[in-house]
Amino acid sequence: MTEPARRAVVIGGSLAGLFTGLLLRRQFDVDIYERADAELAGRGAGIVTHALLWEALDAAGIAWRDALGIEVRTRRYFDHDGRLALEHPYRQTVTAWDRLYDPLRRAFPSAHYHRGKELVAVEARPDGVAARFADGSVAEGDVLIGADGVRSAVRAQFLPEVVPIYAGYAAWRSLI
Repeated sequence: MTEPARRAVVIGGSLAGLFTGLLLRRQFDVDIYERADAELAGRGAGIVTHALLWEALDAAGIAWRDALGIEVRTRRYFDHDGRLALEHPYRQTVTAWDRLYDPLRRAFPSAHYHRGKELVAVEARPDGVAARFADGSVAEGDVLIGADGVRSAVRAQFLPEVVPIYAGYAAWRSLI
C-alpha cells in the first residue's frame, strides 16, 4: 500500500512562491495561491543575480544560462567627480524581474497555480493546515508556506507585531 502524497500550500505566486513550489514538488504535491487575479507581469525592475540564485534556478530545473540577462564580471565604483574609485571582480548577471518570473511560471503546472485567491486566515488542524480565502474556498495541506511578500497576510496573522519598514537607502545602477 502506498502512502498518500504530502500536500504543500504556498501562499504567494511571485518569485519566492514559484521557487518554493518548484523545489517542493520533489517531495510534495504543491498548489500555489496568488492574490492577484491577473497573470503577474511587469512587476519590479532590474535585478542583479548571483551564484546562489543560479544554483536555485538549476535546482528548480530552469534553463537560464542563455536568456537570463547580461553577465557582468567586474563592479566599478565611481566618486562624486566620476573618477573610478574602486574596481572589484565579482561575477553577476543583470536582468529584469520578468526574465526570472516567466521561466519559473512556465515551469510550474498551471493546474496547480490559482489566481484571485486572497488569504483570509490560516488554521492549524490536527492533521495539517488549512488556508481560507476571501472567495470562501479552502486549501488543505500538510504544510503551508507564506511567500506572499511585503504585505504578507501569513506574517500578519502569526507575527502581527512585525511591520516591515523602509531600510532608508536607494541604489542606483546603470548598464553601459
